[in-house]
Amino acid sequence: MNLQERRISYCLKLMVCSLILMVAHLFINPTESLAGEQAERAIAAVKKLVETGEIEKGATIKLLVKQGNINNFWGNNFEMKFEWEERTGILIDATIMPQRPVLEYIKENKDIDITVARQCEYPDLYVGNYIADLTPFVNKYKFVFDDNPVNGYILPKMQTEFDSKVVAIPADGDITVLYLRKDLMDDPVHKEAFKKKYNRDLTMPETWGQYQDLIEFFHNYRDGFYGSCEQRDPLTGWMFWMPRYTCQANPSQYLFDENMHPLIDSPAGVAATESYLATIPFSPPDVLKEDNDYNYTMPFFKNGDGFSSIITLAGAKVYNLESSAIKGKFTCVPIPGAKVGDRLIKRPSFIYGNNLVIANTSEHKELAFLFAMWLSDPDISIRSILVTSGIADPYRMNHITDERAWSIYTKQVLDNLARQITITIPAGTGLPGDTEYIQALNKNLLLSGKGELTPQEAMEQTAQEWEAITEKHGRQKQIRYWRSFIKKFPRESFPVSPDH
Repeated sequence: MNLQERRISYCLKLMVCSLILMVAHLFINPTESLAGEQAERAIAAVKKLVETGEIEKGATIKLLVKQGNINNFWGNNFEMKFEWEERTGILIDATIMPQRPVLEYIKENKDIDITVARQCEYPDLYVGNYIADLTPFVNKYKFVFDDNPVNGYILPKMQTEFDSKVVAIPADGDITVLYLRKDLMDDPVHKEAFKKKYNRDLTMPETWGQYQDLIEFFHNYRDGFYGSCEQRDPLTGWMFWMPRYTCQANPSQYLFDENMHPLIDSPAGVAATESYLATIPFSPPDVLKEDNDYNYTMPFFKNGDGFSSIITLAGAKVYNLESSAIKGKFTCVPIPGAKVGDRLIKRPSFIYGNNLVIANTSEHKELAFLFAMWLSDPDISIRSILVTSGIADPYRMNHITDERAWSIYTKQVLDNLARQITITIPAGTGLPGDTEYIQALNKNLLLSGKGELTPQEAMEQTAQEWEAITEKHGRQKQIRYWRSFIKKFPRESFPVSPDH
């Protein structure tokens, strides 16, 4: 069955289910708002838990979330919060934490039920016994995390699983995409000057080398204009190195070999690091400083003072605001790649990805799970990501095709996301100790960015530190986790275009 036939089949099934639910819902309670089938099942399960006395009426779910995504839980004017509380009798109470990894906070704060965690945090959180295995609840209620092309989750195994267990519920997308100033690239004067300098047409970049040419060409085309608005700060640098590294081999350049020995101290690692470092001279002046993450780099692009930006779809939400100097002037294209033989390998990456995990200390694990399933229902979740004051990205297929999202993200950006799904890599190392592995990589990338290490030295030093981390956590255990993790990597590649 081809993709179009699958879409038609799923649409017919969904139409039938929706009609049945609509009729039943009107007879049961005509005053309640209609939600999707997944949400209705979650609501019914909560009511049953209250009726049987397993959950006390008026119980409270305690959330630990970040300022950037609290409004995605509340909805516009708190409509989603009020709807959940009215329909279930279960209250929601939220505490805000900074935009940092959750591990340090969940260690100290035991009085929470549900929080947000990045994909790369799952291993440390689960192995450290901080978050619950949700597989028993998934099996009990028979919820399905599928990737159907109508309203399925985007790459659900990457979003939900660690070590073949469901440990998280999707609530955010966060796949990297590349934004460029299309108005500048379409300018005939720039086109002529570019062709004269590079002896080729000014086109969208397919490789990291072509992207670097564009950065250098447009940098300082006028005073105060930067070629690159990528992040290079000490905490998030790895996010922009990883797509450069994993595209260096077909099907992917892996971080470790089958015995967990690092592969980064290699020509591939050096090439990725050189590409990563090459943008720094064409970036805003304080790009290497601590805490200068997207809050520092994105305003340059939004205010019309930068040519390129690599960030998630939340970038489109910001760049498309009426207050944006580049509204209608930017385009979104797939992350560049590298030529490997006669194939072009592109490997965009999940980066932040603030999905829902349930604390092992929670007294209401089952209730928190049902809330997460209600929130991630196709109909409820589209309302969540449409909240313009929240930074959650599309994470279900209907988020891409729903016309209400087009005015917020632009259809062109959403279509570009759809093109990248099958070539996206999971976040981080996928290993217990991910925090340590990534800290070592970030530290040495920073030292190299400051000129204190060569790219070769940075990779060699990182590899040595990674060997020690692997030994600390147990090489045989890490090998098992690594073999499981790389099964999630994509295998798709593209023929090298004769024009590139």
